[in-house]
Amino acid sequence: MQIRKSQMEAFGRDASERFPAEVADHIRSTNPRAIEGLSRQELERRVNSGIARARRHGLRSKSSLKAFVNLMFSFAPNFDEHPPILAVLRDPGVPADDRVSQLPIRTTEEDWRQVLARRDDDAWNQRAGA
Repeated sequence: MQIRKSQMEAFGRDASERFPAEVADHIRSTNPRAIEGLSRQELERRVNSGIARARRHGLRSKSSLKAFVNLMFSFAPNFDEHPPILAVLRDPGVPADDRVSQLPIRTTEEDWRQVLARRDDDAWNQRAGA
């Protein structure tokens, strides 16, 4: 059996279209308090916004994208703007998809307290190219 390039592209599109729903399900199951009061449509919009934001940092793997979006819901949608966190996310010495997993090791509790204090929910509304 031979799979044509067009079939592979269709499989890839289908998988990428399902991924935001997979992330939303993950947030629902692991962090229900973070999404209290959000409609399904708003949750999906925020997940898509988070995936776009993560991709601007070079993240591509499902696990790193999911972890990034989870941090947005858990702490702040603009958590990646905090200088110590941004430094980790931009570290050229670490592969992009490994940077999110470095955050707990390379940041402090104080960094995350500052993230919470500087939470800006308008970050959910930033366009993918912003």
